[in-house]
Amino acid sequence: MIDLTYKTWKGGLNFRLQPYFNIKNLLYFLFTIFFCSFGSQLKAEAIPQAKLIKPSHLNSPYTLHRLAHPGTPFIQASHRFAFIGDEDGSFEAWAYPLKLCQDFKFSFLVEEAITAIDGKELAQEIFVTPASLTLRYVHQSFTVEAIYFSPPNLPVGFILLQVDTTVPLKIVCSFFPLLQPMWPAGLGGQYSYWDSRLHAYVISEPTRKNQAIIGSPMAKGISYTPAHMFSEKPQEFIISIPPSGQQSPSFWPIIITGGKGPRETFENIFSTSLAKIPSYYQETINYWETFLNSTLSFTCPDEKLNLALSWAKISLGKLEVTNPDLGRGLIAGLGPSGRSGRPGFGWFFGGDAYINSLGLTAASAFPLVKEALDFTTKWQRKDGKMAHELSQAAGYLNWWRDYHYGYIHADTTPLFLVALESYISQSGDLEFLKKCWPAAVKAFEFCLQTDKNHDGLMDNREAGLGAMEYGDLTNIQTDIYLAAIWVRALEAMKNMANYLQEEDIANQAEKGYQKALENYLAQFWDKEEQFFTYAFDTEGRQVKEISPWNTPGI
Repeated sequence: MIDLTYKTWKGGLNFRLQPYFNIKNLLYFLFTIFFCSFGSQLKAEAIPQAKLIKPSHLNSPYTLHRLAHPGTPFIQASHRFAFIGDEDGSFEAWAYPLKLCQDFKFSFLVEEAITAIDGKELAQEIFVTPASLTLRYVHQSFTVEAIYFSPPNLPVGFILLQVDTTVPLKIVCSFFPLLQPMWPAGLGGQYSYWDSRLHAYVISEPTRKNQAIIGSPMAKGISYTPAHMFSEKPQEFIISIPPSGQQSPSFWPIIITGGKGPRETFENIFSTSLAKIPSYYQETINYWETFLNSTLSFTCPDEKLNLALSWAKISLGKLEVTNPDLGRGLIAGLGPSGRSGRPGFGWFFGGDAYINSLGLTAASAFPLVKEALDFTTKWQRKDGKMAHELSQAAGYLNWWRDYHYGYIHADTTPLFLVALESYISQSGDLEFLKKCWPAAVKAFEFCLQTDKNHDGLMDNREAGLGAMEYGDLTNIQTDIYLAAIWVRALEAMKNMANYLQEEDIANQAEKGYQKALENYLAQFWDKEEQFFTYAFDTEGRQVKEISPWNTPGI
């Protein structure tokens, strides 16, 4: 028996993820969740006290657990901060839109040893919950659980080290400072130094408008930091831990914060965090529990299927980003950036936001969808075309003027109409439709104007890219992906016009729908081969390429 229950989520935030409920894909996506860590100075005789917390993986019904697989990415993200790493324990840290550091790693010194044990040799297990990600390191003399989490709406990430050791242990934390915005923006003149007052490395640049602070109230910096530049070697700090039971706190915190703004803002976050970590941790747990409990629930005899739906919603939700310059919207996805300037597809992609909003709407996450749609209308071009992509670094440069990528795609504009109608039809939010109606009309008119051969379908040559972005398959008149979206958009526009009693537009959309559907079936269906072809060219000849793109219209 399957029980579907819709509830209204009143948290007022946005979420998004790809609606694929395949367990294998979901697990892979989850374990692509970010890591971020740092440390500072310790005096064994005066250890700052950290209040007890109960790790969420011990009692969460959504816990995913398996052996760690070095070489497999993980992500632990919130709306303003992300750890993106590898299950060997290394990671990069982002506070949108800045990459704060890269190649953060742990190593361990046992007793008086002078050679450290690389953390990747000891990473044994990984636990993932909606609120946190935990890596467990195991050695014959000690066990360390590194718990990664970030509060929903603060530009800070925490790594809580819970240590059980029979011998004196030193945890060496190393990383390369970066402080670089996403591509195509850039900064110069970055520098770092150890601040003994904060017990942290402070990373900044000459204008002092961009900052990062990485450390721990319990750590000691051990790296040489040259003036006005970064060292070629990683920055390092050590956390010294006595055997368990000897004046040990419940956890040893590493704090990473930063972003675009005054240094005082991030110094305050860092210096006040130790006392607030338990409340931040509980806030994060409560936030995701509220989201899950207030959206679509699914109960059936197959527990894996129940869990898959929950993680599909969580993954969508974790793609909501608050950018200090641009606002709050949905990015397309996250992944390790390596030496590049973008963490996976961590920009605002209009088409991805619209596609994922369909799943969010079905899950009754209406506040998320509303905010995501509203965000995209800010970037609509004067002629009605919706933006394809917006770099998170757009606040550092003139994205729309100096780069041609912003409006390069055709599919984004009809997808806007599809996503808006889906939200309105299922939420009944006519006030939001009235607010967006001028944008919808402009988008509709733009799409109509791209049909230069008057077959009722949008033309890629006029509207922009559809399924493919480069290669011979872009040299076509109309591809099936764009055509299918446009047919659906015409139906969506008719419905929305009827909701607002806009009869002329409703009639225009209905006539357009009938013509577009007729020509869609006539021009893409191969009667001999009995399948939908990829496209047709300027001469009306079918392009019989076999591709996944052939399926959207079905």
